[in-house]
Parts: sequence; C-alpha cells; structure tokens
Amino acid sequence: MSKISKTFFGNKEYRIDPKGRVPLSADYYSKLDLNEENSSIIVVCSPFEEKRYLEVFSEEQWAREMKRIRRMEEGKVKTHLMNNYISKAESIQIDGQSRIRLPKYMIDYAGIDKDVVFVGVIKNLRIWAKEKLEIERSSIHVSQEDIEAEMNKVMRLMPDDEEDE
Repeated sequence: MSKISKTFFGNKEYRIDPKGRVPLSADYYSKLDLNEENSSIIVVCSPFEEKRYLEVFSEEQWAREMKRIRRMEEGKVKTHLMNNYISKAESIQIDGQSRIRLPKYMIDYAGIDKDVVFVGVIKNLRIWAKEKLEIERSSIHVSQEDIEAEMNKVMRLMPDDEEDE
C-alpha cells in the first residue's frame, strides 16, 4: 500500500443525526484499517481546551500515540495528556450502515449541534463542529513567507529519499 493511501487529507461535511450518529466515508476504511474482522476506531477529545475537536485513529495508530506518551518523561505535560486526553478516548464500533455513534459527552465537548466536518490532518482525522472550524480557520493568519521558510527548513533537514512515518 502506498504512503498516500494511508494519509488523511481533505474534508467532508456531514450532518449528525439525533442519536449522535454520523456517516464514515468509505474513503476512510482502508486508512483506518477497517475490515470485516476489525470494525472499531478510537475517538478521543482534543487535549487542548481552546481547540475543541475530536480525533479519530485506527487501533494501530492509537497504539503508536500511546507509545509516544508512555515514553514521555513524568511531569505536567504527561499528566495533562493522561488526565485530559487518554482518559477521554473511546473505542467506537462502526455500525452496519457505516456510521459511528459519538457519545454525548464528546458531542458536547466539541460543541457539535448538527453539522460536522471530518478534516484529514495527515496521520489521523479530526471531527469539528462546522461553526467552530470556520472560526478556527479564520483566526489563523500565516504569511506566504512564513510557510515557505518553514517548508524550506524541513526540506533541508530531510534526505531526498526519506519516508515520513
């Protein structure tokens, strides 16, 4: 499987139903390692109080995320992640109609009313309340020069044949 086939990008808008269910696009199935034997994903509340969105991981991706956190030095950052991130993770089954049912506390946390946007952010998905995403996007102002400088810095550090994992 190519690297791009495991990369999350773009965004898809959906409406959440009264039971908290939202469709999961077929495009995401292989990226989330979903199949007949594995029909669950991990959904977790963002660890950032000021940016309230939900993150979606495959079980394998979540295991890697947990490994990174386990390797952190003990201290306030690790404690914050344990108390405000890991503790808010849920394993969620995909139903027979390719929907996920978000728990009420996650819907409330993310401020979801009816419209949601799934946003691909390379290694996973984020689920935003549409209104909150619009506010977030309008609040970030970065110049073309800043973007070019950061991209050039990364390119200098990366060998030409390096594959980012």
